[in-house]
Amino acid sequence: MKNRILVALAIFAFGATLHAANWRPQLAHSSLIFFVSHFDLAKSSGRFTEYSGSFDIDPKDIEQSAARVEIAVSSLDMGDAAFTETMLGKKWFDVESFPKMVFQSTSVQANDDGTAIVHGELQIRDLVIPLDLHLSRWRCATFPLNGRYTCGYSLTGELDRMDAGMTRFKKLVGHSVELRLEFEIERENVRAGPKRKR
Repeated sequence: MKNRILVALAIFAFGATLHAANWRPQLAHSSLIFFVSHFDLAKSSGRFTEYSGSFDIDPKDIEQSAARVEIAVSSLDMGDAAFTETMLGKKWFDVESFPKMVFQSTSVQANDDGTAIVHGELQIRDLVIPLDLHLSRWRCATFPLNGRYTCGYSLTGELDRMDAGMTRFKKLVGHSVELRLEFEIERENVRAGPKRKR
C-alpha cells in the first residue's frame, strides 16, 4: 500500500471551456474540518490548512468530473498545541510515517434534487477506505476583484475512525468522524469567464 492518505473532495463546474483547465485551491477561502465526540460530551474539532489538488471538470456532464486532493498532515490544527502534537503522533495520524492524505474521487452521482454524491477512496495511514462526500451546494462566478473564474463547494461526509486504523480510546472517543469541506478553486491564467449560479 502507498504511504499516502486519500481524504475528500470532488469538484465540478459550468462554462464552455472548463474541461482540462488548470485550477488552484484558494486556501484563504476554504476549510477542511472534522468533528468527533469526546466522551459523549462536546465534539472536538480539527482542521487541515495546507493542501493541493488536481481537477478534471466536465461542464456538460458533471458525472464525468473528477478530483484528487492531497493534504499535508502536518498542517493539522486541533486548537491546542499539546492536543495537536498528540494527534500527529504514532497512535493517531502518525505524520512521520504518513505525511500526506489524499482523496481520489472514483465517480460522481447526480441527484434529482440538484445535489450530488462524490464517491471516492481515502487512504489514511496505510489503509484505503471508501468515502462518500455529499455535495449540497455549489456556485461558480467571475470574481469581481480579480476577474478570475472561481467555483465554491459545500460538502459533508462521515467515516469510522476504526476503519482508518485509529483505534485508541474506544470508549472515550467517538467512532464516527464528521467531515465538513468548504472549498474554493480558481481557474488559473484566465481573467474572465461566464457567470452562472447553481
